[in-house]
Amino acid sequence: MQYKHSDVTQKTFEDRPETLHVMGWEVNYMSFSLPEHREKSPLIILGGTFQSFAAFYQDIKAYLPSMPVILVALPGQYNNRGKRDSQNLSFRDLAEIMNAFLDEHSLETVNLAGFSYGSLIAYQYAVYFENRLEQLILAGCSLELRHAMREMMQHMVDTLKDSEQSQFAEMMSQVLLNFNTREQTGSTSGVLNRLTDIIRQLTPSELTAYQANICRLLRENLPRRSFAVRTLILSAQHDHLILPSEALEVYKLFDNAEFIVIQNSDHMLPLQAPRLIQTALLQFLKGEDFSSPYILSGLEALAQAQERRQQIRYPVDGMEAVVSHPDGFSWVGFIEDINMDGCGLSLPEAQDIASECSGTWKLTIKNTDYVIPGFLHIHHGKASFVFYKPTFEMREALHRLVGFARVTDEKQVAVH
Repeated sequence: MQYKHSDVTQKTFEDRPETLHVMGWEVNYMSFSLPEHREKSPLIILGGTFQSFAAFYQDIKAYLPSMPVILVALPGQYNNRGKRDSQNLSFRDLAEIMNAFLDEHSLETVNLAGFSYGSLIAYQYAVYFENRLEQLILAGCSLELRHAMREMMQHMVDTLKDSEQSQFAEMMSQVLLNFNTREQTGSTSGVLNRLTDIIRQLTPSELTAYQANICRLLRENLPRRSFAVRTLILSAQHDHLILPSEALEVYKLFDNAEFIVIQNSDHMLPLQAPRLIQTALLQFLKGEDFSSPYILSGLEALAQAQERRQQIRYPVDGMEAVVSHPDGFSWVGFIEDINMDGCGLSLPEAQDIASECSGTWKLTIKNTDYVIPGFLHIHHGKASFVFYKPTFEMREALHRLVGFARVTDEKQVAVH
């Protein structure tokens, strides 16, 4: 491997990434190594959907004194500039393109780190090419999307098809950032606005690639098998896109793995806790113990990941509502309790139904202006409605509604 850079500065990312064509596809990458490390196995990083190469500037500075670093953008990833439509590629196809990339550079073994969407590609690479991995790091990885999140992702794809990029940006930001725990994670309005603006400013080709990535997530579940490669499974305490319990299911497949939970962070932990991630990765790669109190490991991490954390729902008395589907289904009922994530309903007309209902439903609260899109789960007359919050304006409206329910509940408690 001929490494292009021996140092890294902000100006480094003004250069166009290197390009390699393998299997008919373009792979873009940036390579870094100190002269004394050129023969070591590199750390290859596959970023998340909206992570540019420049987002890893501080990470490269942290890892470069210990090993070579290669940033790779496969077809469909943010820094990939290939013109060919990648929507029909599977995760296995991407793993094979990655393997061909290593062949072209005569890299026999590597350390591979995948973040968010990149972790799915890294996992799939391990499925088929585990023998080429010295160590594997999976951050924010799940074998499959849970049903409610799958429905929400499909709703976002449909929003993109309707050319509602601004609405898509606001909705996606609320998926990536856990608004309910912003005080704990320190996600400021600046972080939120920066993320939303990045998504709003995506070009048509970048949006097409992102839509293809979501569709790949929706149509594929990762295969289950056992692994022997030394692996780090990294989760975030308040991640509500990939729950720690879902990351834990990935951990159970690895015979030689460590599981850690970064405290006070959510799915955007590369923005919220970059130094903690760098510390955790370096300590893992060097075989050292995790030293920070904000990096939960061992039995403590396993216990926290298994906790069922759910926001308190506040009782609601007599709030009539209608749930309806574009295909013409509808039921009248009453909201029984509510929080920012959703509400519980009684639906007397649905006593014989027990189902996670597909598609985007609407909750219309009678005698108000509230019409809220979401996902419906019915179990014999009782229902759970998960709110989709397509805009920040909708979120603020829900905040007022939940605030009213909370104040009412607190007054009732005070009376008793």
